[in-house]
Amino acid sequence: MESILDFYKNSYVAIKKYLIKERNVTAFFRWLEADTDFLRAPASTRFHLATRNGLLIHSINVYYNLRKLAEDNNLEYSLDTIMLCGVFHDLCKVNTYKEGFRWQKDDNQQWQKVPTFEVDDVFPMGHGDKSVFLLMQHGISLSDEEAIAIRQHMGPWDTTQQQMRQVGDTFHKYPLAFWLHIADMVSNFVTENEQTNLKENIKAFEKYLEG
Repeated sequence: MESILDFYKNSYVAIKKYLIKERNVTAFFRWLEADTDFLRAPASTRFHLATRNGLLIHSINVYYNLRKLAEDNNLEYSLDTIMLCGVFHDLCKVNTYKEGFRWQKDDNQQWQKVPTFEVDDVFPMGHGDKSVFLLMQHGISLSDEEAIAIRQHMGPWDTTQQQMRQVGDTFHKYPLAFWLHIADMVSNFVTENEQTNLKENIKAFEKYLEG
């Protein structure tokens, strides 16, 4: 039986093959796999999927949720656009975390050392801005809407003053940014919720793909 991690790794391979065929981006994936920790990195230090392979799992979840939102709402975006925006909206997180530890009390109120991840960002360029930069730096040509969607996918969670003023206007002008933001939030707070069984979500994804 396919494990949870195998499902996400196999999904990544299928997406990689499709994007190489549609966008001719072999060089990008060569860089991604040789020079980054995209397939191994956590998605965060503490908020969601703060574990090895978390970034891969989150990225694939956002892709599937964005794809379903697009189909359910009759959005006319190509599959390669949905793949690029969904899978690589958080590309900024590659090579950003290092392993560390913190002290935490166990059930018996005894202090114990537990493994964790810490931020060690050697290229602190921001969030969405950095994802767009890395994609384009390594050979991905983005449309205006793809670039804006990735840049603005944090929506109101991006607390820079300029972004908070722009978010409504951006979502109106570039609807893909809005839908990517929703897919990211669904992944964070529903698909990856602590009370959620990832296996059940995988079954739902597989059923959706078959249908």
